[in-house]
Amino acid sequence: MSINQTIYVQSSVGRNGRNKAADVYAVQSQLNAQMSAPRDALVEDGICGTLTRAAIYDFQKCVLKFNNPDSRVDPNGKTLAALNDATSEAIWKAMPQPSESIAKIYHKVKLIPQPTGTSCWAAATAMLLGQTVAQVKARTPASMILPDGSLDNFSGEADWITPTRDYAKAHGLQYIGPQSWSVTKLRNHLRRGPLIFDMLEYAGPYSKGVSSSGHWILVTGLSGERDNKADISYNDPFPVGRGAKTTENYAKFVQDYPARTYRVFYK
Repeated sequence: MSINQTIYVQSSVGRNGRNKAADVYAVQSQLNAQMSAPRDALVEDGICGTLTRAAIYDFQKCVLKFNNPDSRVDPNGKTLAALNDATSEAIWKAMPQPSESIAKIYHKVKLIPQPTGTSCWAAATAMLLGQTVAQVKARTPASMILPDGSLDNFSGEADWITPTRDYAKAHGLQYIGPQSWSVTKLRNHLRRGPLIFDMLEYAGPYSKGVSSSGHWILVTGLSGERDNKADISYNDPFPVGRGAKTTENYAKFVQDYPARTYRVFYK
């Protein structure tokens, strides 16, 4: 998509900017107009989050050749001028995205161990929301909690969407359904914040419509630029009463449990 109008901003957009909604929306729209695959388009919502700042950084690094991009668009500045320049699109498209090794993603989140063998779901949700396990359980619809204290993951049901949506709604979360996650996709979502991975232990039976037990973790970080070289960091509520902070190779992580991303929840 090519730019079709010149944009103006009243104040700075991006890192340490005033980030007025109208200015942010204009910058997001122009970034999307200059952007092309494999880069992911921004949501044009007028909110300057980590993805918008990362896109500005990428644009400055690739198009303007800044050695130290500041991830900010200033009124009458070079970045704004380049965003309004139709020739920037081809330059940006020809450049690979900056290596994520330049900007390792890590969210510092307090580790909350699961108090019982079946409460990983509550502990992972508590970590994401900054709550206690008891608070999470209290806000969870009782119909979803099985007699042993585990959360029904509905992996063997035709309709897993309705209960997943209901769980997300109960805790003010968003969710993403079963799909493969490349390093690029994971990095883009982690820029917004940590992610809960609801993982199935048995992908084979699940693929045939049979339910599978699972485990929940909170993904907190990522480093590296390729699937076979990237490392994923996560807070694991297990072992009971102790938990663990783990970093491991992402390719191995996915191979060990092919259904690692059965459901993903985020704020």
